[in-house]
Amino acid sequence: MDIRSIAWVVPYVSFDIEPIARELRDFGFHVIPCSPGGATQMTTDLRVLPADAFREPHELRSEYNAKTTPTMILASSAAQAFAACEFVGEADDVAQSGEAIELLAWRLTRLAKRAMSFELSRVMQNLDPLTGLLNHKGFKEEVGKYLEDHLPVEATGLVYLDLDNFKRINDLLGHPTGDMVLREVAALLQREASPNDRFGRAGGDEFSCLLARYDEQTVAADAMKILERIRDFEFSFEPRTEISASAGLVFLQSPNSLEEAFRQADAAMYEAKSSGRNRLVVFERPRDAATEREEDLYLRHFENVTRVITERVSGQITNMARRLAEAARREANEDPLTGLKNRRYFEARISREIEVARKGGRALTIALMDLDDFGAINKAFRWPTGDRVLQHFSEIARDNIRLVDWLARYGGEAFSLVMPDTDLQMGCSVAERVRSQLESSTVDSVDKGAISVTVSIGVAQLTDDIDSAAALVDQAAKALTDAKESGKNRIVPAPYW
Repeated sequence: MDIRSIAWVVPYVSFDIEPIARELRDFGFHVIPCSPGGATQMTTDLRVLPADAFREPHELRSEYNAKTTPTMILASSAAQAFAACEFVGEADDVAQSGEAIELLAWRLTRLAKRAMSFELSRVMQNLDPLTGLLNHKGFKEEVGKYLEDHLPVEATGLVYLDLDNFKRINDLLGHPTGDMVLREVAALLQREASPNDRFGRAGGDEFSCLLARYDEQTVAADAMKILERIRDFEFSFEPRTEISASAGLVFLQSPNSLEEAFRQADAAMYEAKSSGRNRLVVFERPRDAATEREEDLYLRHFENVTRVITERVSGQITNMARRLAEAARREANEDPLTGLKNRRYFEARISREIEVARKGGRALTIALMDLDDFGAINKAFRWPTGDRVLQHFSEIARDNIRLVDWLARYGGEAFSLVMPDTDLQMGCSVAERVRSQLESSTVDSVDKGAISVTVSIGVAQLTDDIDSAAALVDQAAKALTDAKESGKNRIVPAPYW
């Protein structure tokens, strides 16, 4: 029998709740007594608010409104019951104090079932029946909730995505095939997503995505990965038809309203369509318009022309400087051989990842991966082949991690994999996918001979007793050493309790 917990506000300090609690226990309820205000700090299945526990009706109403837990109000008089009925929600209940315990247990059971039914109905109202994703209304609600408490250290992007030439699929292959494509795209969006990502079907062949990452560059890169995976995915209909998508991205920043952000993402998506499709366009916010002044017409015209020319010239200079700065940043943060992030980037970003995980109460797992016998490969096949091995491993790893994960070359033949919102067990699963794919592949040496390569991996999760990025890396390094010493080509998780 399922046990349902009840936060029961006691009317006064000396009130003995134990007889009621003991009898309700036989019906599958666990009563937790508390004082007025205490129930709002508790997480329980149900809540009971006796009207006698509150001196004034407005105090009862305030307590009721403070939490959305399914609630029963116990009234000891008709006046109390009538006052409660004025504000109690349709999913909750008002009962008479002193009812038989069997009737009270029945009411509480009905309250729990009704709450489940209302919640299921609410959820279903926000879902798209074809894909199972949030519908446009539900997605907007989820984005709004996220923005209320999102962390300022994160970059958050809203992506509008539209399948290219989808009407042709419907016209040539029929609407059932078109529906199948929409379902497969929905499944593809969710397959490699972060737990905090949100996806919705905006309507027709349009989808919406909320991506929260470390910085704006990573948000844009992951949005591009979504487009690449749609383009490379083998859909299950015949004859095979190439499917791609165009997308618009806007970064959610105050003071922009949410409605404005949706319009901006939609505009960027149509810009991607008109620019050739199968691409991502990031919305660029225009500068604020200057306030018109009551001055001489010719003077205003001269100022406007001057301002336009100045903005154009300064814009070109700014864009050139931005491109040079971005190129310099890429060079500083990327490994030129593998195209992965380098150790400098890893050490800068891992501290921020830990900060985000701590503030949000999220899981964070890392893996250190070291290619087995790489020195012997270099010695036997020489350095150019060794470079091929490093590049091959980088491609295997990149293709087998999730959107939220990121890789860096730690040094030599060692690589780091960082997995936000991921516990140790899931982290080992992701690492195993990389290890097994590498083991089943081969690398062509410069002289065209096939080389088999394996990797040893140590995995560690951020815990309360790990006080720095160096300590987290050290845990993964110890596990990696154990993997090497126990035979190589395996995964060893760091101890985690």
